[in-house]
Amino acid sequence: MNKEQELKTMIVLSLALLILFIIFKLKVFLLLVAIFLLLALIGGKPSYLISKYWVNFAEFLGKVNSKVIIFITYYLFITPFAIIYRLFNKKQVCDFFDKKEDSYFKDVNKKYEKKDLEQLW
Repeated sequence: MNKEQELKTMIVLSLALLILFIIFKLKVFLLLVAIFLLLALIGGKPSYLISKYWVNFAEFLGKVNSKVIIFITYYLFITPFAIIYRLFNKKQVCDFFDKKEDSYFKDVNKKYEKKDLEQLW
């Protein structure tokens, strides 16, 4: 992490604490804003460690959140649609699961030409 990224991280954390101060009116947040901005100006090891741990925490949170969002999307949106589809389209669902043939692929006897392969989509 370079000095510019470290400074940006400290400023963003200070801004977040300032917003928390505005919302909750606790002077502890204002004190933390002053400390973080002072550390950002002075630099050094404390500023580097705070930035490093914050970026690591943010990466971890991003990994966890992506999995949670995918889980919620799947079970709250996709699963109900699948259940509703199966309730109202029983014939098509049954046709799909009936084993009438060994394979659902059909052999096509066709001679392919050059123009068939020019625009596949």
